[in-house]
Amino acid sequence: MYALLVFLWLTTCIRLIASQALTAWHTSVGDQVVYQNASSTDLLYTIATGTGPGFGGFTAWTKLSLTVPPRNGTGLAGTGYTGGDGNLYGQVFYISSTGSIIEAIIKCTIPSGECILQGSYTISGSVTTGINPDTRLAATIRSANDGYRVFYHDTAGKVQQIRYSGPLNITWSHEIPVLDGNQPSLAGLTTDGSENLTTYAIDSSLNIISAQLMNNGSFQQSTTLATQNVPAFNGTSITLASTVSSNNVTKTLFYINTNRMLQQLSTDNDWEAWTFVTLNNTELFPLADQPNAPFAMASSDTVSSFYYFSGRSLVKATLDNGKWQKAVSIFGKVSNSTTTEASKGSNMAAKLGAGLGFGIGAPLIAAFVALSYVFWTRRQDILRKRSMAPPVPEKDALEVDALTVVRHELGPEVKYELYDERGP
Repeated sequence: MYALLVFLWLTTCIRLIASQALTAWHTSVGDQVVYQNASSTDLLYTIATGTGPGFGGFTAWTKLSLTVPPRNGTGLAGTGYTGGDGNLYGQVFYISSTGSIIEAIIKCTIPSGECILQGSYTISGSVTTGINPDTRLAATIRSANDGYRVFYHDTAGKVQQIRYSGPLNITWSHEIPVLDGNQPSLAGLTTDGSENLTTYAIDSSLNIISAQLMNNGSFQQSTTLATQNVPAFNGTSITLASTVSSNNVTKTLFYINTNRMLQQLSTDNDWEAWTFVTLNNTELFPLADQPNAPFAMASSDTVSSFYYFSGRSLVKATLDNGKWQKAVSIFGKVSNSTTTEASKGSNMAAKLGAGLGFGIGAPLIAAFVALSYVFWTRRQDILRKRSMAPPVPEKDALEVDALTVVRHELGPEVKYELYDERGP
């Protein structure tokens, strides 16, 4: 009985989150990567300055000092550009512990790569339909006149957009419907950042849906991609990334599948036919640490870099002009281990049963594995079916309402940099 009580206490101490938050973006200096430490909830960053100790000159993981703490399991998105002074300017978007969308503006000095917080702003002050605290986030930076666009799920599960443009419009807008649909899943939100901006999400039937930006500023929903024949696809827990070709014809989606491999879906005829490619070469893409693993993509005109964890180390896989390059580990040796998270859990249970030494190792192991699976599946079911979020608490005392703040980072002085980073 005592052993069972100890086991139950241990399982109640486990905090499950939807996924490990990870985001990345490209600048002319190099890629920037930000992720959330699941145990401390801190946001950590690394930058490819060319001078750091990591492969390719990535700087060591460094804590980003924030005045508004993120919630555990926050959605995470980021954008950035190279300023006229040669330094990097970034915008990190996350969900606060009080349920607001926060924009943290950072300045990163080159060549040291040290990032200093310039300000934190609540950008969801005009939102009327509420924000689901478990939402994924997607963001894109466009021209100086078009500014930033951030996408999220509201409390009904619908995809919404808020927008900031400058220098004339100095406030973040109220929400604009993007994907109405039938209460989409909270998984797999992404946008391709193209001129004809396309945003993707997962609907309640676990199919991939999309909407395209129209000339009048509204979004029109496109054809649904049925996923029953999509390889190794689990729509309840997945990360999507998307790109579009320079001629705005070929659209491509990426995800890490249930076999821990990168999956590529492409179409060049308006969704009528898709090409499926599984990257099963572990030299090009070492197996992710878990099925449906979170990852982040940073893209330039011809190169897309994918960041994820393999062998508990940050790995970079690169698609350069349509050809995959050999993957590299940023801070250590690339591991092609086939150990899955499930087997790691079983090993943990075995050690727990042996350590307790109460002569009930096998039943304890079975109970641990079974309950862990039940908790995980219940969590996924909640994320998929949740249509109403709990009441949003009052703002954190340190949160600043962006509606009262005059913004300068999208003034005429950075117009060239913005276009230079994204291309014409």
